[in-house]
Amino acid sequence: MSESSDPIPEIVASGREVVADDVEPLWSGLMEWAKHRPGDSHAGANADGHRERNARGELGVEQPVCRHFSRVPAAEDVSVAHERWRRDARGYQADPDAWDRGYYRRMIIDFAKRHGTERAMAFGRKLVASGELRDADVAAALAQDPDIE
Repeated sequence: MSESSDPIPEIVASGREVVADDVEPLWSGLMEWAKHRPGDSHAGANADGHRERNARGELGVEQPVCRHFSRVPAAEDVSVAHERWRRDARGYQADPDAWDRGYYRRMIIDFAKRHGTERAMAFGRKLVASGELRDADVAAALAQDPDIE
């Protein structure tokens, strides 16, 4: 996937929200590329480039595509991740606010696993203050068993 075939930077620059239909061609390109270039290190660099260019974290790029790969993916891994992304995208389209709250609740759970409940609670308070979550969302996340996804 070359920089010139990536419409996302132009969409972000225009101020329009990146939507699933904008991203499908990137998945197709990644799947085709993974079939023909196993072991190439370009995929990780390309994903990092998307992550840097899309600091706003639109659903279209950073979360669905880049979070799935920390290494050069096999074609089967791309296919599985694409299906997972499609489920995420459908959930987002059905209720963006609920999807966002779920995303931030998972962040708190992951943070608690790594840093403990007290620090996760402080992180949750910051998300409440910024309007990303409600107090009840933080409490629900912290009440969840961190070993259950």
